Amino acid sequence: MQLFYGQVEGDRVVLSEDESKHAIRVLRKKSGDILSVIDGHGGLYTGPIVEEHQKHCAIQIDEHVENWGEVPYDFHLAIAPTKNMDRLEWLLEKSVEIGISRISPILCEHSERKVFKPERLERILLSGVKQSLKGKIPQLDPLVKFNDFIGQSRSYPTYIGYCGEGTKTPLIDQMRTNGSSVCVMIGPEGDFSPEEFQNALAAGITGITLGDQRLRTETAALAAVHTAHIATLL
Repeated sequence: MQLFYGQVEGDRVVLSEDESKHAIRVLRKKSGDILSVIDGHGGLYTGPIVEEHQKHCAIQIDEHVENWGEVPYDFHLAIAPTKNMDRLEWLLEKSVEIGISRISPILCEHSERKVFKPERLERILLSGVKQSLKGKIPQLDPLVKFNDFIGQSRSYPTYIGYCGEGTKTPLIDQMRTNGSSVCVMIGPEGDFSPEEFQNALAAGITGITLGDQRLRTETAALAAVHTAHIATLL
């Protein structure tokens, strides 16, 4: 199944300029050809091309499915962006394939990357959604300071992964007890500082572990995403 991305306008869906160019110029789609288009919010629309234009290709909506391809839980990943952006890009691509709803980049005491540009990551998220046949693009938040993030309220439990000393339980045990919609915080290569960990606990966030092995930031994050996925199957 080949997916495109566009926005609903009345009884039509208009593809973005990049998607229109790919459909008309690269794939040589013509008027009357049937396309499947997601709106990025969970909607899938199917219908024939009624406007064959390489900048604003449009389809007539014949079929519409809500919540298409969504996983039955919300996974909110709060992560300190890696110094090497290739690692973060790889992580987001794989996380979308497994199932993730929101990404919050956080600025920590040990963060090596202090500037965050979302444009390329947004394209990677869209590509991952289309590749894994999902209808909803995960929310990508602006970079936020650690203390500001832990002060935010959320309707689901928040956990912080930490390698140092402190009270921690396995993430899988927490998810069996509290359900599968969660926020998990993963720190930079130098980990969260002891003060950050204590501040998180004081804010009502629960300390968790992903095992005895020391993992890179992106590996730990993907392990957490996969743990959430597995928890829904148990």
